[in-house]
Amino acid sequence: MNEGLDRFLGNSAWCGTFPRSQVFHLHRIGSDHRPIMLDLLPSEARSPRLFKFEQMWSTKSDCQDVIRRSWDYFPGPSPASCWEKNLGKCRTSLTAWSKRTFPNTRAQINVLQSELQSLQQSTLPDSMVHISRVTNQIADLWKLEEMYWQQRSRINWLSLGDDNTASSTRLLFSANNITRFYD
Repeated sequence: MNEGLDRFLGNSAWCGTFPRSQVFHLHRIGSDHRPIMLDLLPSEARSPRLFKFEQMWSTKSDCQDVIRRSWDYFPGPSPASCWEKNLGKCRTSLTAWSKRTFPNTRAQINVLQSELQSLQQSTLPDSMVHISRVTNQIADLWKLEEMYWQQRSRINWLSLGDDNTASSTRLLFSANNITRFYD
């Protein structure tokens, strides 16, 4: 029998006391039973964040300069190790540049909207010029935010359908040159 029938049971009070607890079914070694292990306080080992090139970075002309400056020739035992070192240096440089160039757009938008509200209530003669400037800044930040979220969205899924539709199957067949399935 390959089913794990053994379980840990806990009532709501116990679950409230140990909310992060985890149960593991260990490998069967030297017995026909699989031991189970309860970890009451699992460590929160965070996996490293994946690096992705942000589409909004390409809106700034100095993005290419950052890449050029960080991409050097590193002599190494193989072209792959040179490539890996260049990618690591480029990733580090782009990440640092991004933090300086693209601070939190949501916070910036909130500050500018507050400023716009006070300018709209102002009676100063040049307030219209300032209103126009702040409005343009908000629009630019909205475009950056839209790029950010569009890159993370499932726009392709919405436009091409899910994996079970005929159109996506046709797309799969044409992309992979599959003519039919064999049994």
